[in-house]
Amino acid sequence: PPTPIIKRGRPSLESKLNENN
Repeated sequence: PPTPIIKRGRPSLESKLNENN
């Protein structure tokens, strides 16, 4: 489960990927 997505630096892009997953 990708929880620490905002930790990468791109919360926008990561959020989109997370939603797709």
